Amino acid sequence: MYVAWEPQTGVASQGKSLDEAIENIKEAIELYLEDPDAETPKPINKITIATIKIKTP
Repeated sequence: MYVAWEPQTGVASQGKSLDEAIENIKEAIELYLEDPDAETPKPINKITIATIKIKTP
């Protein structure tokens, strides 16, 4: 499972593969921007991306 999130709009989506998640987030962002009642995307100053590993029982 892959999850995609676009921080300026807050839009999120997912997919079974990375390519599917990317296609789904593109479609979700386009739908968001087509909505006349949607908030204007907010500019962002800094993005941090991290990968973490956790132990599972």
